[in-house]
Amino acid sequence: MHMRVLLLLGVLPVLWGCGSRQAAEGPLLRLGDETIDEVELREYRAKLPESMQPKTTGEEAVRDLLRSLLASKVLLMEAQAQGLDESPRVQDKVQRVIAHELIGRIAQEEINPRIRVTEEEMRERYRADHWDQVHRPAHILSATEKDAQEVIRLLRSGADFAQLARQRSLSKADAKHGGDLGRYFGPGDVVPGLGEAVLGLKAGELAGPVRTVDGWEVVKILDVREVPFEEVQGKLARVLVNKKRREVRAEVIGELERKYGVTYVGDGIRALQGADRGRDAGNVPVVRYDRGVIPVNAPDVQAAFVGIPLEVTKDSASVVAVLRERLMGDSLLVFEARSRGLDRSPEIAALRQRVLEEAMISELRRREILDKITVTPEELREAYEASRDSYRVAPAITIREILVRTEAAANELRGRILAGESMADLAWSHSERPGAQQNEGRWTIYPDASTGWGGLLDHIRQAPVGELVGPVRIDEGYSLFRVEERQPERTRSLEEVENAVRHRVRGRKADEAFTQYTKELVQKYSPRVTWYDDRIRQVAATW
Repeated sequence: MHMRVLLLLGVLPVLWGCGSRQAAEGPLLRLGDETIDEVELREYRAKLPESMQPKTTGEEAVRDLLRSLLASKVLLMEAQAQGLDESPRVQDKVQRVIAHELIGRIAQEEINPRIRVTEEEMRERYRADHWDQVHRPAHILSATEKDAQEVIRLLRSGADFAQLARQRSLSKADAKHGGDLGRYFGPGDVVPGLGEAVLGLKAGELAGPVRTVDGWEVVKILDVREVPFEEVQGKLARVLVNKKRREVRAEVIGELERKYGVTYVGDGIRALQGADRGRDAGNVPVVRYDRGVIPVNAPDVQAAFVGIPLEVTKDSASVVAVLRERLMGDSLLVFEARSRGLDRSPEIAALRQRVLEEAMISELRRREILDKITVTPEELREAYEASRDSYRVAPAITIREILVRTEAAANELRGRILAGESMADLAWSHSERPGAQQNEGRWTIYPDASTGWGGLLDHIRQAPVGELVGPVRIDEGYSLFRVEERQPERTRSLEEVENAVRHRVRGRKADEAFTQYTKELVQKYSPRVTWYDDRIRQVAATW
């Protein structure tokens, strides 16, 4: 097989249809009952990325494309011969893709049109939900609520929060700083539960104990800052749109539950509240609706509760909420889309055929090639040694920097830093370098490759770790910075990158094996292939 065809096979775009299509001028190639004409070949070429276009011209270009398209059709023919169109893996992929598309289409009709967020609403939530403030908290993390209550008792008895954090907090990284989290947080910036607990608190006030995914938290507010509406308007709008989308979706699901007669069965709900999630409950129904019943031990029901702690579902309403959100919601949206005939549109039919063909070839590749690939320790070591340079970690310097326009402002900030103020906080509130508000002025610079730092880069290279440098005059203004860490150049060991090397070797071996497999299939089906040389030369004259 021509080398260019082998390269084209690496992409394997599935761009054909199942039926034969005749152009008025006649076919270029026939494979069994199927033909390839000029129209199909031009469509195939148009959809190939530029990097996969044939480098040849004229007749050879036409033949290269025909060989590639023929190879793709042969792969599909072999997959069909093996019955892979009925493979559970293939069918599951097709169903999931189509369901996702139908959910998106019904959302366009029923959910999205109901979502509206006005500036008046945003301004109302800006105050009511305390988007007008950011808090700088310190915390003490405990393993149990009892331990957290003891922390509160000690604080109320006059214990110093910072000292108590150093002694008792399980969060060691923050404990050494007296529990100070080192930055300001607004709504949505911290773990669920904690954010709600500190909303509206003033500097010096306590919150807790608060249960979070990490344990039990006691929080002290170190400082509060006002935030202008314009600064958070975009983020607030996204939060409110997402909130309304969830609310509207819940409304639509409720309407569909009534339409399709969905009821949640008490016996099944109680089984799901047990430690085994009802896996031994047999066919006890948990959902009834006008299309049948869903038993507790159904795989989709069990999957819905993966990652849901038992204590979350201690009451039946919580179980129903999980079932509604993780199981029935999407199913009902798909039912509704199908009831409206959205699954019968030409676009969905074309999508289904394309995904089916792609999944069949993917499954063929998995069965015939991937499942048979092994990588030996010797191959791993050889591949690692051959590409050691690609595992080189470039030297890096981490700095904290503040950029301001005037030398007077820089000197004033330098004095505040030397007096003990947090450079991260000052970068957040004063630095004019784009992105400083998101990372509080902390940057990792690669001296061999970084751009955009101009003359400051020479100062960064020479600065000692930990020393405050500046003001340094640069094109953008005046910079203050401190080098926090220097990481020397090194090469990662094979143990560090073993998975990446294995993936690379496995992929290379699979590509080589698949190319050879495809060549063998083309040879296998060659008795069924007819080339129309006169027509090929005729078409080539116009390319």
